[in-house]
Amino acid sequence: MVGPRYALYYVAYPQPRFNIGAAYNKGDRVYYQGKVYTALQASAVYSDSYLLQVGKLQNIPPVNSFPGAPGYNQWDGGEPYAVPAGTLITDTAFWTPGDNRSQQMLQIMADLVLFYAHQRISPMSIPELRKENYREAINWLIDAGEGNITPNLPLRQPFAGNKIRYGGSVRSQYNY
Repeated sequence: MVGPRYALYYVAYPQPRFNIGAAYNKGDRVYYQGKVYTALQASAVYSDSYLLQVGKLQNIPPVNSFPGAPGYNQWDGGEPYAVPAGTLITDTAFWTPGDNRSQQMLQIMADLVLFYAHQRISPMSIPELRKENYREAINWLIDAGEGNITPNLPLRQPFAGNKIRYGGSVRSQYNY
C-alpha cells in the first residue's frame, strides 16, 4: 500500500512563492508560474528623500520586477519545475500530506450537489434548507464572477507529472 486510504496530498512548492513586495538579495530563489528563478540583483531600496519627492504612495515604483517580465534583469531565465513522473507520494521532497483546497469552495460545491441530489430524488419535496443554501451558493458564485467579492482560493500548484491512482479495484465487466 502506498498510503492510507482517502488521504490527500498536494505538491509542495520547491522554493518560497514570489512576492512583489518582499525584499530579495542576490542569489535568492523563488517559485513563480511553474519555474524557479534566481535573483541576479537585490530588490530596490528607496531613500527617505526619494520617497518624500514622489508625493503619492501609488507613485512609488515596486521594489521588484516579476520574474520572466521582458525588459527587466532582476531575475534569471528560470528553471521549469515539475514533479518527476512516477514519484511516490511518500517522497516528502515533492508531496505534502493535507488538504490545500479552499474550504469555502468545498462548502459551496457540497450545497450545489446536495440540492441537485434532492432534486433528482424527489423534486417536489426538497428541504427548505437545501433551497436556501443553493440560492446563497449561486449568489456567491455570481458575485465572485462579477468581481464584487474576492474568493480566498489557493494558488496554482506546480505541474505534477502523472496522476496517481490507488485504493480501488479494476472494473470488472463480466460479473453477473
